[in-house]
This record gives sequence, C-alpha cells and structure tokens, in this order.
Amino acid sequence: MKAVAVYPGKSHEVKVIDVPEPRLSSPTQVRVRTLEVGVCGTDREVVEGLHGATPRGEDHLIVGHECLGEVVEVGEGVEGLKAGDLVVPRVRRPCPDADCAPCREGHPDFCVTGGYVERGIQGAHGFCVEYFVE
Repeated sequence: MKAVAVYPGKSHEVKVIDVPEPRLSSPTQVRVRTLEVGVCGTDREVVEGLHGATPRGEDHLIVGHECLGEVVEVGEGVEGLKAGDLVVPRVRRPCPDADCAPCREGHPDFCVTGGYVERGIQGAHGFCVEYFVE
C-alpha cells in the first residue's frame, strides 16, 4: 500500500513509500479508505523540519492531518458507523497524564502538558495513505 512520508532529521524530501495495509485489531476500530487529504502550511513546516516528530521507534512520518475518508470495515463493537459512511478523523489525541483536565474532558486542543499526539504532525502517522485504522 502507498503512503506519503517525510524523514525528519535526514532530509526534507517527501517520498512515496510502501507500508503494510492496516487491519482491525480491536472490535471498536474502523478501517477507512482515504478519499481526500488537505495540504497546508503545517505540512510545509513538517517537511522543512520546523515542526513535527515521528512515531516512537520510526524513522519516518506519514503526513496528512486533514482528511476525508470512507469507512470500509467496522469492528463488531462499533456503533453508529457502517461501511460507506464518510468520516473526518480526529487529528489531536489526548495526553496520558491523568491530571490534564482538558485531555480528560475531551479537549486535547487545550492540553496543558504538551504530551498530546497529532496524526501526521506529532508522534503518529497521518492520513496520506490508502487506508488507515481508527
């Protein structure tokens, strides 16, 4: 499966790479086919090395934090979504700190620890890939 990635710290190149197609590993996950990915100034900053970080243990970051996708598979524990539904996935994920009230209350955009994760930007692969799992 194809994905678009950068290699922070090594070069400022954007490369099309091959990655394994994701599979559901939990009954509460969905597999999504990427239909559209937006490109903005944040992506430019990630490519230039001014912003962003790879997921732990990875040497690359799949870019793309603005996405429209189509659900292609749902886990048996998923309610309210079905194959064919269009989705806009959440980019910023809460930090693990139990004392971070904004993250615990579902507002990771106001994280006070800085330990949040952002798909395609900070510590998690983005959506510029054929399929992803949420």
